[in-house]
Amino acid sequence: MLAEGTSMTVVDDQIGSPTRAKHLANALWRIAAVRDASGLFYFTGAGVASWYDVAMAVWKELPELDVLPAGVTVALGGTISFPRPAMRPAVSVLDKRATWDLIRYTPPHWREGVAQSTREFIPASKAG
Repeated sequence: MLAEGTSMTVVDDQIGSPTRAKHLANALWRIAAVRDASGLFYFTGAGVASWYDVAMAVWKELPELDVLPAGVTVALGGTISFPRPAMRPAVSVLDKRATWDLIRYTPPHWREGVAQSTREFIPASKAG
């Protein structure tokens, strides 16, 4: 939306741990390689953020890719502005340290994952 010239209003009162799919895939391969692994495994990217934080991280990458039209903004919005059939928790941060320790892998901070994904996605979307 932002790269297409559409400003956005994004929820700023829901907190989680954004996770890049490539980092999750890496973790899944590592879990599968642990011979006696069993039970529940929690995995997310490092750090915590609101959806607004994520949108701003994307917005900050777009000028570097020369695809942020003038005047495009990201505005704060509360959950109440976006009614959904299911209630969303205000904070949904998982304790993933045991999994990180088991697989000897701490993923990069979510900002790095967002930046990497943005840099990969935008050129692909411009090409086709």
